[in-house]
Amino acid sequence: MRTLLPFLAVLSLAVAARADVAVPGFKQIPREVRVTFAEPYPGHTFFVVCRDDVKRVTTSGEVNLSEMVGITYWSSRMGMTLYAVPDDMLADLGAAGPDGKWFEANAKSPRLRSANMRSTEFGAFVTDPRERIVQTYRVTLTPTALETELVSERAEQGWGGWVCGGVCLALTAGFVSLSVWLIRRFFRRNAVTRTTPPPGR
Repeated sequence: MRTLLPFLAVLSLAVAARADVAVPGFKQIPREVRVTFAEPYPGHTFFVVCRDDVKRVTTSGEVNLSEMVGITYWSSRMGMTLYAVPDDMLADLGAAGPDGKWFEANAKSPRLRSANMRSTEFGAFVTDPRERIVQTYRVTLTPTALETELVSERAEQGWGGWVCGGVCLALTAGFVSLSVWLIRRFFRRNAVTRTTPPPGR
């Protein structure tokens, strides 16, 4: 039993050390949401809102919404909302523009157009070469809705996954080998102790 105690202590320290980190051998791959607009839509201003985080969105070029609000618990679980707001509704707000409470109070206004979107992360083996998944939506403002259409989905790859994967797998294999060696040594010693006769017999 005394021989087993150090082994159990090593296992306990290893478990404690990894309690607040990713599962060994896995990584998180972000799924980003980007948008492009069918037209500039003069007379409207666009915002992306995630709880109290409000960002103004330009209608020129491709816009990375996930980068603007970040991939967080709220953007992953609750999503983020893209709003089209008539400019005359913003006239009394000044240069600061609307905040999260303003959108909460006006969310049901028939003049606002909105679309809910979600950026998430998913687990994969560290050897997975993908760095991120990029989803691009085309946004169209109609008299009754803010429509989004998925126009492309691509994986961006990098060498980081292969390098990190090799290191992590090597460390994991080393830890497993050490554990097996310690267990075999413990049982081998116990077997010798049980089968060896006491001195003098």
